Amino acid sequence: MCLYGIFCIVFTLATVLLADTEVVVLRAVRGRDARLPCGQGKVFLDGPDSYVLWLKNDRDFLYRFPNEESEKRSLARDRIFGTSCVSGTCYDDTSLLLKHISDSEAALYRCRVHYQASPSVDYVIEVRLVDSPGQPKIFNGQGTEITKSFVGPLSLGFDLTLVCEVDDDQPDTLVYWRRNGVVVERAQSARPGVLRAEVNIRNATRDELDAHYECLAQNADVTEPLTASVVIKMYLAPLSVEIRLNNNFDFEAGQPRVVDCVVVGCVPPPSITWHLGDTMLRPTVHKVSLF
Repeated sequence: MCLYGIFCIVFTLATVLLADTEVVVLRAVRGRDARLPCGQGKVFLDGPDSYVLWLKNDRDFLYRFPNEESEKRSLARDRIFGTSCVSGTCYDDTSLLLKHISDSEAALYRCRVHYQASPSVDYVIEVRLVDSPGQPKIFNGQGTEITKSFVGPLSLGFDLTLVCEVDDDQPDTLVYWRRNGVVVERAQSARPGVLRAEVNIRNATRDELDAHYECLAQNADVTEPLTASVVIKMYLAPLSVEIRLNNNFDFEAGQPRVVDCVVVGCVPPPSITWHLGDTMLRPTVHKVSLF
């Protein structure tokens, strides 16, 4: 029996809404930022009168999009809202950002999309908190920790082993390597309390120049992984050295002529000297081009 009719109505409505909506369970790392997606991906609003509402436990209003800030960024009021980009990173503005998430925020979150020309759609997320994995550490094949942001310089044909270790014993923690953003190796061995993944570079080629190797430790769905990374530096001999006369084959006394020395594929940039007989000449222009 209900003591207060209004509370019974609210409770009954929430029960019906949850019964009709699939609840997706997502993990967030305690004490770090979490970004909850609205739906399975980016939600496209179909006009200026459509909007997104975020609720916590079906009673606490948290966020509305569009809002005054997003409308100021918009050049046209009738645009279909998508993402915003800051410093090269793009975010879905319909998502909900929870800063430094705590135990009190382990709850049910509802994203309700009010379309202009279609019925509203609800998405419900149950957020569960997990402890943060350990910070990844990178070692070389001899077990020495790499504390610089780069490895090398290496020479062509060199072999290198990079080992990533994470102090963690949570069963759902993933430790893996990415090379230039592409996953190349996952944790293949572990000892109690430590997850370990290694990547082997055999007979290094020019493709390894400035390659970005990144180790990631991830155990949550809506929290960014912890990372550690290194960049491969190399010594590379010239692919070619050429003297270019720029079609100035007919030299005349007293007439200036341009003669170029072109060195291709040399890292770091070489020191180039000119000689006329036994006399060293001073070049007038030195230019480095990146291809």
